[in-house]
Amino acid sequence: NAPLAYVTIQDVARLEDFQDQTLIAIRAPSETKLNIPPPDKKETRMHLMSCNSEIRVLTCELGSGDPLTSDPKGSSEEFTTLERSRVKTYLLQRVRPTISVNDAGSGVKWKMRKPENIGLRCQSTVCEKSAMLHCSSFREVDRERIFRNFWDVLNWDQRIQVVRSLVDVVPVQRRPGAVPGRREFTFHFNLRHGEQRRRVCKVLFLSTLGVNEWFVLKWVQGKSKSKVKPDHDTKQECNPTGDKNGDGSN
Repeated sequence: NAPLAYVTIQDVARLEDFQDQTLIAIRAPSETKLNIPPPDKKETRMHLMSCNSEIRVLTCELGSGDPLTSDPKGSSEEFTTLERSRVKTYLLQRVRPTISVNDAGSGVKWKMRKPENIGLRCQSTVCEKSAMLHCSSFREVDRERIFRNFWDVLNWDQRIQVVRSLVDVVPVQRRPGAVPGRREFTFHFNLRHGEQRRRVCKVLFLSTLGVNEWFVLKWVQGKSKSKVKPDHDTKQECNPTGDKNGDGSN
Protein backbone atom coordinates (compact mmCIF):
# COMPACT_ATOMS: atom_id res chain seq x y z
CA ASN A 1 0.00 0.00 0.00
CA ALA A 2 2.98 2.32 -0.27
CA PRO A 3 2.41 5.37 -2.50
CA LEU A 4 5.68 4.66 -4.32
CA ALA A 5 7.05 1.16 -4.83
CA TYR A 6 10.25 -0.02 -6.47
CA VAL A 7 10.82 -3.37 -8.13
CA THR A 8 14.50 -4.25 -7.78
CA ILE A 9 16.76 -6.11 -10.16
CA GLN A 10 16.73 -9.05 -7.78
CA ASP A 11 12.95 -9.21 -7.99
CA VAL A 12 12.94 -8.94 -11.76
CA ALA A 13 15.76 -11.47 -12.14
CA ARG A 14 13.53 -14.16 -10.68
CA LEU A 15 11.12 -13.74 -13.60
CA GLU A 16 12.17 -15.75 -16.64
CA ASP A 17 10.39 -13.38 -19.02
CA PHE A 18 12.76 -10.52 -18.22
CA GLN A 19 16.08 -10.84 -20.03
CA ASP A 20 17.38 -7.31 -19.43
CA GLN A 21 18.11 -5.49 -16.21
CA THR A 22 15.65 -2.74 -15.49
CA LEU A 23 14.15 -0.69 -12.70
CA ILE A 24 10.41 -0.16 -12.66
CA ALA A 25 8.90 2.63 -10.56
CA ILE A 26 5.17 2.43 -9.89
CA ARG A 27 3.15 5.30 -8.43
CA ALA A 28 -0.45 4.35 -7.75
CA PRO A 29 -3.09 4.52 -5.00
CA SER A 30 -3.50 1.75 -2.47
CA GLU A 31 -5.28 -1.48 -3.36
CA THR A 32 -3.90 -1.36 -6.89
CA LYS A 33 -3.60 -4.60 -8.80
CA LEU A 34 -0.48 -5.05 -10.92
CA ASN A 35 -0.21 -7.35 -13.90
CA ILE A 36 3.02 -7.58 -15.91
CA PRO A 37 2.52 -9.68 -19.05
CA PRO A 38 5.51 -11.19 -20.88
CA PRO A 39 7.39 -8.38 -22.66
CA ASP A 40 8.34 -8.34 -26.29
CA LYS A 41 11.88 -7.67 -27.47
CA LYS A 42 11.59 -3.88 -27.18
CA GLU A 43 9.39 -3.03 -24.24
CA THR A 44 7.40 -4.30 -21.31
CA ARG A 45 3.93 -3.18 -20.34
CA MET A 46 2.44 -2.79 -16.89
CA HIS A 47 -1.33 -3.03 -16.53
CA LEU A 48 -2.63 -1.38 -13.36
CA MET A 49 -6.23 -1.57 -12.15
CA SER A 50 -7.15 0.78 -9.33
CA CYS A 51 -10.04 0.31 -6.93
CA ASN A 52 -10.00 3.91 -5.73
CA SER A 53 -8.88 6.56 -8.17
CA GLU A 54 -6.98 7.37 -11.34
CA ILE A 55 -3.61 5.82 -12.02
CA ARG A 56 -0.93 6.21 -14.64
CA VAL A 57 0.25 3.30 -16.74
CA LEU A 58 3.85 3.54 -17.93
CA THR A 59 5.59 1.51 -20.59
CA CYS A 60 9.32 1.81 -20.99
CA GLU A 61 11.71 0.20 -23.42
CA LEU A 62 14.17 -2.42 -22.26
CA GLY A 63 17.73 -3.21 -23.22
CA SER A 64 19.23 0.27 -23.30
CA GLY A 65 22.63 -1.19 -22.47
CA ASP A 66 22.95 0.87 -19.29
CA PRO A 67 23.13 -1.19 -16.08
CA LEU A 68 20.56 -0.15 -13.48
CA THR A 69 20.60 -0.45 -9.72
CA SER A 70 17.77 -0.79 -7.26
CA ASP A 71 18.79 2.34 -5.35
CA PRO A 72 16.32 5.15 -6.18
CA LYS A 73 18.68 7.73 -4.68
CA GLY A 74 21.46 7.02 -7.15
CA SER A 75 22.53 9.20 -10.03
CA SER A 76 20.09 10.19 -12.74
CA GLU A 77 22.05 8.10 -15.24
CA GLU A 78 20.52 5.02 -13.67
CA PHE A 79 17.12 6.03 -15.05
CA THR A 80 18.07 6.29 -18.70
CA THR A 81 15.36 3.80 -19.70
CA LEU A 82 12.77 6.19 -18.30
CA GLU A 83 13.75 9.17 -20.41
CA ARG A 84 10.82 11.35 -21.38
CA SER A 85 11.17 10.52 -25.06
CA ARG A 86 10.94 6.80 -24.36
CA VAL A 87 8.04 6.73 -21.90
CA LYS A 88 4.37 6.46 -22.81
CA THR A 89 1.80 7.52 -20.22
CA TYR A 90 -1.86 6.59 -20.40
CA LEU A 91 -4.59 7.86 -18.10
CA LEU A 92 -7.33 5.39 -17.26
CA GLN A 93 -10.69 6.41 -15.86
CA ARG A 94 -13.09 4.01 -14.19
CA VAL A 95 -16.80 4.46 -14.82
CA ARG A 96 -19.90 2.53 -13.84
CA PRO A 97 -22.47 2.69 -16.62
CA THR A 98 -26.07 1.57 -16.32
CA ILE A 99 -26.22 -2.06 -17.46
CA SER A 100 -28.85 -4.77 -17.59
CA VAL A 101 -28.86 -7.70 -15.19
CA ASN A 102 -28.03 -10.08 -18.03
CA ASP A 103 -24.74 -8.34 -18.83
CA ALA A 104 -21.72 -10.42 -17.94
CA GLY A 105 -19.10 -9.24 -15.51
CA SER A 106 -19.28 -6.55 -12.86
CA GLY A 107 -20.38 -3.79 -15.20
CA VAL A 108 -17.17 -1.84 -14.67
CA LYS A 109 -15.66 -0.45 -17.85
CA TRP A 110 -12.40 1.33 -18.48
CA LYS A 111 -12.38 4.45 -20.59
CA MET A 112 -9.43 6.50 -21.76
CA ARG A 113 -9.61 10.26 -21.44
CA LYS A 114 -9.61 12.38 -24.56
CA PRO A 115 -6.02 13.37 -25.44
CA GLU A 116 -5.32 17.09 -25.45
CA ASN A 117 -3.69 16.96 -28.87
CA ILE A 118 -3.27 14.58 -31.75
CA GLY A 119 -0.15 12.43 -31.55
CA LEU A 120 2.91 12.76 -33.74
CA ARG A 121 2.88 10.92 -37.05
CA CYS A 122 5.31 8.12 -37.81
CA GLN A 123 8.76 9.05 -39.14
CA SER A 124 9.75 5.62 -40.39
CA THR A 125 11.43 5.32 -43.77
CA VAL A 126 9.95 1.83 -43.99
CA CYS A 127 6.48 3.33 -44.24
CA GLU A 128 7.61 5.70 -47.00
CA LYS A 129 9.03 2.87 -49.09
CA SER A 130 6.32 0.31 -48.39
CA ALA A 131 3.86 -0.48 -51.16
CA MET A 132 1.32 -1.78 -48.65
CA LEU A 133 1.32 1.12 -46.20
CA HIS A 134 -0.24 4.45 -47.16
CA CYS A 135 0.82 6.64 -44.24
CA SER A 136 1.96 9.43 -46.56
CA SER A 137 -1.56 9.68 -48.02
CA PHE A 138 -2.80 11.30 -44.82
CA ARG A 139 -1.94 14.95 -44.47
CA GLU A 140 -1.94 16.61 -41.07
CA VAL A 141 -5.28 18.26 -41.83
CA ASP A 142 -6.73 14.83 -42.64
CA ARG A 143 -5.44 13.37 -39.41
CA GLU A 144 -6.78 16.32 -37.43
CA ARG A 145 -10.26 15.85 -38.90
CA ILE A 146 -10.24 12.15 -38.08
CA PHE A 147 -9.06 12.88 -34.54
CA ARG A 148 -11.68 15.56 -33.89
CA ASN A 149 -14.49 13.48 -35.34
CA PHE A 150 -13.46 10.46 -33.28
CA TRP A 151 -13.43 12.34 -29.97
CA ASP A 152 -15.90 15.21 -30.46
CA VAL A 153 -18.67 13.55 -32.48
CA LEU A 154 -18.77 9.84 -31.61
CA ASN A 155 -19.80 8.29 -28.32
CA TRP A 156 -17.90 5.42 -26.72
CA ASP A 157 -19.88 2.63 -28.35
CA GLN A 158 -19.36 4.26 -31.75
CA ARG A 159 -15.63 4.67 -31.11
CA ILE A 160 -15.31 0.99 -30.32
CA GLN A 161 -17.20 0.05 -33.48
CA VAL A 162 -15.03 2.38 -35.56
CA VAL A 163 -11.83 0.83 -34.22
CA ARG A 164 -13.17 -2.67 -34.79
CA SER A 165 -14.09 -1.75 -38.36
CA LEU A 166 -10.62 -0.37 -39.07
CA VAL A 167 -8.52 -3.21 -37.63
CA ASP A 168 -8.29 -6.43 -39.62
CA VAL A 169 -7.46 -9.59 -37.69
CA VAL A 170 -5.53 -11.73 -40.15
CA PRO A 171 -4.42 -15.33 -39.49
CA VAL A 172 -0.65 -15.77 -39.59
CA GLN A 173 0.39 -17.79 -42.63
CA ARG A 174 3.13 -20.34 -42.06
CA ARG A 175 5.06 -22.50 -44.43
CA PRO A 176 4.18 -26.21 -44.51
CA GLY A 177 6.11 -28.06 -41.84
CA ALA A 178 7.03 -24.89 -39.95
CA VAL A 179 6.99 -25.00 -36.17
CA PRO A 180 3.83 -23.28 -34.87
CA GLY A 181 4.54 -19.97 -33.17
CA ARG A 182 2.76 -18.31 -30.30
CA ARG A 183 0.91 -15.82 -32.48
CA GLU A 184 -2.00 -17.12 -34.49
CA PHE A 185 -3.11 -13.73 -35.78
CA THR A 186 -1.64 -10.42 -36.84
CA PHE A 187 -3.34 -7.04 -37.04
CA HIS A 188 -3.63 -4.76 -40.05
CA PHE A 189 -4.46 -1.15 -39.19
CA ASN A 190 -6.43 1.07 -41.55
CA LEU A 191 -7.68 4.64 -41.70
CA ARG A 192 -10.49 5.83 -43.91
CA HIS A 193 -9.55 8.24 -46.69
CA GLY A 194 -12.81 9.25 -48.29
CA GLU A 195 -14.68 6.01 -48.92
CA GLN A 196 -11.47 4.01 -49.11
CA ARG A 197 -9.83 2.12 -46.29
CA ARG A 198 -6.08 2.56 -46.54
CA ARG A 199 -3.67 0.48 -44.56
CA VAL A 200 -1.26 2.40 -42.32
CA CYS A 201 1.31 1.48 -39.71
CA LYS A 202 0.31 0.95 -36.10
CA VAL A 203 2.06 4.13 -34.97
CA LEU A 204 0.09 6.37 -37.32
CA PHE A 205 -3.18 4.59 -36.53
CA LEU A 206 -2.82 4.95 -32.77
CA SER A 207 -1.56 8.54 -32.85
CA THR A 208 -4.22 9.72 -35.31
CA LEU A 209 -7.13 8.31 -33.31
CA GLY A 210 -5.50 9.18 -30.01
CA VAL A 211 -5.96 5.71 -28.53
CA ASN A 212 -3.43 3.38 -26.97
CA GLU A 213 -2.65 -0.14 -28.03
CA TRP A 214 -4.03 -1.74 -24.87
CA PHE A 215 -7.53 -0.44 -25.58
CA VAL A 216 -7.38 -1.38 -29.26
CA LEU A 217 -6.41 -4.96 -28.45
CA LYS A 218 -9.21 -5.21 -25.91
CA TRP A 219 -11.74 -3.88 -28.40
CA VAL A 220 -10.76 -6.25 -31.21
CA GLN A 221 -9.95 -9.35 -29.18
CA GLY A 222 -13.39 -10.80 -29.94
CA LYS A 223 -12.52 -10.67 -33.63
CA SER A 224 -9.44 -12.84 -33.13
CA LYS A 225 -11.49 -15.43 -31.28
CA SER A 226 -14.03 -15.65 -34.07
CA LYS A 227 -11.25 -15.76 -36.68
CA VAL A 228 -12.94 -13.25 -38.97
CA LYS A 229 -12.08 -9.85 -40.28
CA PRO A 230 -14.11 -6.90 -38.95
CA ASP A 231 -17.07 -5.67 -40.89
CA HIS A 232 -16.86 -2.28 -42.54
CA ASP A 233 -20.28 -0.71 -42.02
CA THR A 234 -19.15 2.50 -40.32
CA LYS A 235 -18.02 4.51 -43.32
CA GLN A 236 -19.60 7.80 -42.33
CA GLU A 237 -18.37 7.56 -38.75
CA CYS A 238 -14.81 6.94 -39.98
CA ASN A 239 -14.99 9.55 -42.75
CA PRO A 240 -15.69 13.00 -41.28
CA THR A 241 -14.75 14.71 -44.54
CA GLY A 242 -17.38 12.90 -46.60
CA ASP A 243 -14.91 12.80 -49.47
CA LYS A 244 -16.00 10.19 -51.98
CA ASN A 245 -12.87 10.30 -54.08
CA GLY A 246 -10.53 9.50 -51.23
CA ASP A 247 -8.01 12.11 -52.37
CA GLY A 248 -8.70 14.64 -49.63
CA SER A 249 -9.86 17.30 -52.10
CA ASN A 250 -12.76 19.64 -51.24
